[in-house]
Amino acid sequence: MEQLTQFLTEHWILSLAFVALALLVGASFLESHFRGVRKLSPMAATELINREGAIVIDVGPQGEFEQGHILNALHVPMASLNKELAKLEQYREQPILMSCRSGQSSASAGMTLSKQGFSHIHVLGGGTLAWQNANLPLSRK
Repeated sequence: MEQLTQFLTEHWILSLAFVALALLVGASFLESHFRGVRKLSPMAATELINREGAIVIDVGPQGEFEQGHILNALHVPMASLNKELAKLEQYREQPILMSCRSGQSSASAGMTLSKQGFSHIHVLGGGTLAWQNANLPLSRK
């Protein structure tokens, strides 16, 4: 314990940076948890689609969407998500699975929909890359 105290006092900037990073990571986790956006594995996502009839929304750019997306996914690029909210209004009470190539943009898009009152938002963890790595089919139509 004495060594820890000594380390903290001698390296206070490093210790402060660690605490700040820990708080940011914790805040990010808590925000997504309390907003109702759940990250799903590809297998959990297939269950959501097959059992609950989830709507898949791919928010990747046009080029990434054409390279491969989940079958029957709606394409609403992240750049135009706010403009397309009226188009998505009919899915407000349905489970929605957000997707993109890596899962980063879809997480942000999921938070946006959650803030707009959409209640059952899920994000495909790892995006279509994780989907493909799980040997699940992608559509290129």
